[in-house]
Amino acid sequence: PTNMDLTTLDDPRRFWETLEAVRPDVVLLDMHMPHYSGLELCRVIRSDERWTRMTVIILGDRLESAPSHLAHVAGADDFLAKPIVGSDLVTRIINQLEPIRVSEGRAGTDALTGVPTRKRCEVALERLIRLGTHYRQPRSIAAIDVDEVRAVTEACGYAVGDAVLRRLSRLLRAGFRVEDVIGRWSGEKVVVGAYGMEKDDCVRRLNELLRTFQADAFRAGE
Repeated sequence: PTNMDLTTLDDPRRFWETLEAVRPDVVLLDMHMPHYSGLELCRVIRSDERWTRMTVIILGDRLESAPSHLAHVAGADDFLAKPIVGSDLVTRIINQLEPIRVSEGRAGTDALTGVPTRKRCEVALERLIRLGTHYRQPRSIAAIDVDEVRAVTEACGYAVGDAVLRRLSRLLRAGFRVEDVIGRWSGEKVVVGAYGMEKDDCVRRLNELLRTFQADAFRAGE
């Protein structure tokens, strides 16, 4: 119901390869695990600049001596005592993620089209490629260049040129899934990344959307 994807791991020795493959927004670590403790893993995570913005929540026993203090000293963002109540855990995760999502939304969304900017797209596409490799799933990436936008702008004004790009972005977002990547690469160039979709299926989908887009009428004044 919260639209979260969960990846579990039963062997901490595979933690780093899984972290690289999934690149999660949040990591949950138990204080007591075989081979490595959650506190040890948290300290190593915080020593690597690639993961400094990733949220770490440590789970531990409330009867231990100052477990919350130990978790925060190790670099955790939050501590939750067991036994865990599901609703509490979800609330803690959402509370940790919300400021990050608001900040990234302000910095990573194209003001004209409302889709992610190139920088944010690059991160999302890298993640899509990694997930496809890890889970052996197909993925397709398409670069779309809208023809003659400059000519439209010169003839009809910036408002119409902007409307063309906004319409295309809305059409692509509606034509692909929420988990797919739609972003403005630069100027009139848009990029699409589709997870779990073969090349031929992606081409077919884009051609269908192209026909819809070509049938649209954009008006300027009279």
